[in-house]
Amino acid sequence: MNPGADDKALIPLKGIRGMIARSLTAAWQAPRVAQGLDADMTAVLARVAQERETTGQKISITHAVLRSAALALREHPTVNGIVTEQGVELWSQVNLGVAVNTVHGVVVPVVMQADGKTLDALEPEVAQLAEGARAGKLPASAYQRGTFTVSTLGATGIDWFTPVLNPPQIAILGLGRVAQRAVVVDDTVVARPMMTLTLVFDHRALDGHPAGLFMSAVARRLSALTARSHHAQRWSRRSRAGQDRRLARSRSASPVAARVALPVARNPAGPRATFVSGPRRARRA
Repeated sequence: MNPGADDKALIPLKGIRGMIARSLTAAWQAPRVAQGLDADMTAVLARVAQERETTGQKISITHAVLRSAALALREHPTVNGIVTEQGVELWSQVNLGVAVNTVHGVVVPVVMQADGKTLDALEPEVAQLAEGARAGKLPASAYQRGTFTVSTLGATGIDWFTPVLNPPQIAILGLGRVAQRAVVVDDTVVARPMMTLTLVFDHRALDGHPAGLFMSAVARRLSALTARSHHAQRWSRRSRAGQDRRLARSRSASPVAARVALPVARNPAGPRATFVSGPRRARRA
């Protein structure tokens, strides 16, 4: 472009950009609500430092939040699922979408069964998903079957933001940066590393009270994240090679997926919910 000239650049809403546009348009139709709270990250920072030293992996705050959110979703299943034309599907399997910024826009690959994975198991899988997403080499299946999404802008210096829903999922969690803030502890004002968590959810599927309980559970897990014992550290070193092999097999395998409907139950949040198990690998005859 020439300086001072009235030049324009048109970015067509096609490909990934078009997919993002359609998804955001659909998300904006939902009656969405946002909730936020500040989480004390003192224990998380200590645990992350220990994990990095013990495992040699690039474990980060994001992995700790993913782990805490996955376990909280197991405790609060009304947040874990999708909204369809037939109603609300609550999944027994916790499949976390992780927002990844690429040159073409934000995409959301999925960590399957995240509630069963430790920090040192999450790190290589999230890294592989992010690398594959930025290179455009992930299969379509890597972006499917998500039940909840986590998006972070902490690296940009943002304190907080309200992420847009990732339809058809019920909710999405946004993470800001970790910053020293003045808080009151035992009637004394002290500086603590704090992070603002923001939950945006579809009010058709979820009410404010259960959403708030879920957020409190995430924050509680983060503040209570303690250092691992020496026994756990030794087990982690022995099992890391096995985890890498299982991850490689899971990415190369193409299991037949089946969603098994379980009995319909009344959702405490209001609408009827169909509890659905995650995909299962077909057994050989």
